[in-house]
Amino acid sequence: MGREATKAAGNPWFEARKKAATYDDRLLSRDGAAERLGMSVSAVADAELGLSKCMPVDKAVLMADLYNAPYLLNYYCLNECPIGCRLSLSADVLSIERVTVKLLKELKVDKLTEVKDALS
Repeated sequence: MGREATKAAGNPWFEARKKAATYDDRLLSRDGAAERLGMSVSAVADAELGLSKCMPVDKAVLMADLYNAPYLLNYYCLNECPIGCRLSLSADVLSIERVTVKLLKELKVDKLTEVKDALS
């Protein structure tokens, strides 16, 4: 009988690995994930427990790819990347329609013609 994580519960890296384990049994354990990622077990554990001071970007990309979880890249950029942490970026994911409306709202009416002409 397996144990459920208590300290890592809610951590996006952990949750993504567990979700990916539904289609790849090797990801059920940190050992299996570490082997597939080419990382040490302690590096995977550090990421899942929030102990990494700065996870290397290549490892974040590997995990996002292996776990089929592209949202991890956004999470990394917003929360763990030293540059992204300094910027006031939004974690909200908006639909293209909503982005378009917001953009049009910000544009001045005289600039709309310029934009339309450039797109034509």
